[in-house]
Amino acid sequence: MSDPNLHILHMGRIDCNYHGVTGLTFACSHIGQDILGRRKSGKVILVEFPDNSDIDPKFRFSLFLNYCRKCACEFGFPDSNASMEQNRFDGMYEKGFVPVCFQCLTELNA
Repeated sequence: MSDPNLHILHMGRIDCNYHGVTGLTFACSHIGQDILGRRKSGKVILVEFPDNSDIDPKFRFSLFLNYCRKCACEFGFPDSNASMEQNRFDGMYEKGFVPVCFQCLTELNA
């Protein structure tokens, strides 16, 4: 899915037609389509992949994936917000997640 309204600038930033240069997050394609259509997505499930490495905490970062109940059922993802080891991120991300404007996701699903 390609959104002509979004342009990834560099890691973690996106140029959104609604919010300008802002932070990005990753969402399943269903939520991505809802954001494109400016629709509420229903229940959004968030999984955090915290950085538990031995590096200085100020340089650690967490990864996040947002998805819908349909994806939870189809792919066997947790059906409620969860925290998972970072080594599980790629396996989930490969199921079709897309970059989305964090502010759009938040506004449309408040």
